Amino acid sequence: MIDFSVHQYTYKTFIKMIKILLITIFNIIICLLFFTFGGKNAIIVGFILLFFIIISCILGINSNYNFSWKPPFITTIVISLCLILVI
Repeated sequence: MIDFSVHQYTYKTFIKMIKILLITIFNIIICLLFFTFGGKNAIIVGFILLFFIIISCILGINSNYNFSWKPPFITTIVISLCLILVI
């Protein structure tokens, strides 16, 4: 017999990981626009933003359930602003 609390914890963790990974994949796709349409400076900014994507994904995974989607989402906002300014 499966313990319900363990099942509930596993489900919440699974949903948390899906949220983080979807936002992270979206961030990586936006960063690919830097490499495609940007100039010399856009490539450097793209690599820096890829580093921040990795850091925000790690922060999201290690945070509690209610805060988990915020670091990758804040990174999405920063990347979008940089994309508008660079391209």
